[in-house]
Amino acid sequence: MPQQYPDGFHDLEYAKPIHIGSGSWICSSATICGGVTIGKNCIVAAGAVVNRDVPDNCIVAGVPAKVLRKLDEQDRMQVWDTYMKNEVPLSERESGRSRS
Repeated sequence: MPQQYPDGFHDLEYAKPIHIGSGSWICSSATICGGVTIGKNCIVAAGAVVNRDVPDNCIVAGVPAKVLRKLDEQDRMQVWDTYMKNEVPLSERESGRSRS
């Protein structure tokens, strides 16, 4: 027996889950297709279309998205430092506090 969906939700039976690993960043206008898994500590570039699984610690970009390179610990620290310089209020930066 076919499922009964409210108007506008007929495609729900075709939907697939998306899994995003901890520490991953998805930039603006990125599209992640159903059934895709984004690994831990990944960066998906703005406008990327991800139609395949992304391994841990990678930067992906493009249409379709491709791995540009693997991230190492130094890269992750540089991303964090950039975030701290641009996103954390000056009063918190000077005192060494961070948001929780």
